[in-house]
Amino acid sequence: GLGNAESIQGYCREKNLPCTVIPEQSLEGKRISSTLIRRCMEAGDLRAANTYLGHPYRLTAVIKAGNLELPTGVALPKPGSYDCRAILNGQILPAIVRLTPDRASIELPGIDLNGRSVTLEFHSPIDEEG
Repeated sequence: GLGNAESIQGYCREKNLPCTVIPEQSLEGKRISSTLIRRCMEAGDLRAANTYLGHPYRLTAVIKAGNLELPTGVALPKPGSYDCRAILNGQILPAIVRLTPDRASIELPGIDLNGRSVTLEFHSPIDEEG
């Protein structure tokens, strides 16, 4: 892709940012890459994406009236409900995140985090039919 190690190193040098290149990794015969992880997420295979990442998928968002303001350009799991952990000031809270094509919302029972930034870890999809 366009974001290969050399181009990222060059960009970081220009911006005086630290950069560490990690040797190519593979698992189960597949080369681990951001493209592979993104494709797993788009296909709805969050478990595989988390396995390739080596940890639950994370993103940071701002909560506004129960809705999530998500950063632009990030990969998201396919629409559905997800068992998540919300991390705020070092505290880990259970949460449910619901994604639709036009909206993302969060349920944190009994906690008002309106206007706060929160890091979300996506652990697994929730089967709402079973």
